[in-house]
Parts: sequence; C-alpha cells; structure tokens
Amino acid sequence: MLDQQRTGAFITELRKEKGYTQKQLADEIGVSDKAVSRWETGRGLPDTSVMPQLCEALSISLNELLAGERLTGDAYSGKAEEIMVDLMKNKEEAQSESRKDRKGILIGLLLVILMIVFSMVNTGASLGFYIDIPSLLYVIGIMYFALIGGGYVRLFHKAFGTAFSRKSLSSDECEILVPQMEYALGYAAKMALIGGALTSALGFIVINAKIYGSDVYGPNLSVASLPIFYALLEALILYIVKARIHKMR
Repeated sequence: MLDQQRTGAFITELRKEKGYTQKQLADEIGVSDKAVSRWETGRGLPDTSVMPQLCEALSISLNELLAGERLTGDAYSGKAEEIMVDLMKNKEEAQSESRKDRKGILIGLLLVILMIVFSMVNTGASLGFYIDIPSLLYVIGIMYFALIGGGYVRLFHKAFGTAFSRKSLSSDECEILVPQMEYALGYAAKMALIGGALTSALGFIVINAKIYGSDVYGPNLSVASLPIFYALLEALILYIVKARIHKMR
C-alpha cells in the first residue's frame, strides 16, 4: 500500500528545502493551497494530472514522489516495481469498495420493499394504500422548487452522478465540490421533509373543510391547522434564502 503519510512528509520536506510556502507551491503547479495541505497531512495523494508539475517543482521523479524518499541505482528499479504493485492494489481495493457500496444500496432497497410487503400482509392493506402518485409529485416538486430557488440543482444532480460514478474526483475537486455537494444533499433532504409536511398539512386543512362543510367544528379545526401550514411555508422560503447566502461563500 502507498503510504500517504510518508509521501506527505516528503512533500513537506522538499517544499521547505525549496523555500516555498504552501501557497507558493500551489501557485507554481496550479492547485489550491488547501490541496497542498491535504497532501502534506497525509489525507490524500496528488491527482495524477498535477503529479508531473509537482515533481518538476520539487526536482524529483514520479517514483520518488510515490515512494516518499530519494531513490538511487538499484533501489530506484526495485521501488518502481513495488510502487506499481501498490497502485494496482489500490485500484483493486477502490473497485472492491465501490462494489460493496452498490451491494449495500441494493440490500437497503430490498429491506424497504420487504418491510412494505410485511406491513401489507400484517394489516391486510393493498399495495395501493402505500402509493399515491400526486402526493409523491407534490413532495418532489416542492423539493425541486427549493433547489432551483436556492441555486443547488446542478450540485444536487452532480452529487448523485459522483456518488455512483467509477471515476474519482481530483484533490482540488474534493476540497471544493464535496462540501458543496454534501450541503446540496442535506438541503434537498430538508426540503423534501418540509415538502411532505407541507403537503400533509394542506391536505388536512382541505379534508376538514370538506368533511365538516359549514359546521363550526370543521372550519375552526382547519383554521387551527393553518399556523402549521404557514410555519412550514415560511421555513421553506427561509431555507431557500439561506441556501443562496451559503452559495456565496
């Protein structure tokens, strides 16, 4: 396995020998200083696209960078083979983790389906009891309305594409995009919950009005439910504004 801590310490040592600050080295090779900090603390390796520039800036070879030490003569040849084996192991482990993630998702979906089936058998309810397309569309519609209003639709879609893609993000992309995508997913989840509560509250108000007609009890109960509806609507608007402010960071 490639030792990220060793490589990071080696980059730090060479950077200081060259008299660079993290910011200066980052500018030299066209990355952010956060990316350099990430490498030096062993939290990741440089992306393959910037390795040649980094090696040139530090006056080392690619094998020396990955080995985390200076190499000479026979040691260079032997270490090159060792690094190649480690790279192949890393790739295999990444593919294995990806397969495990997909299996986990499939198992989770299967468990949800089994829970619904068990509930149907236990209560005698039909499948239609659990399916209401208009309600689902209302919730999704409100969520997307909030994502569009907050300016997070693209990041929301990218998060799904990235989560199930075999292509990994570069160090720079991890530093910039991952926090934004995490926020977009969290924001969407909150909006979906608000959308569900908002739809249920509105349905409750309408049902009361229909059932009790002009009686005193029905309208009063509907009016009593309105503060919940208004609060959820206000929360929806405030979250949209918050998302737009967050995106300015």
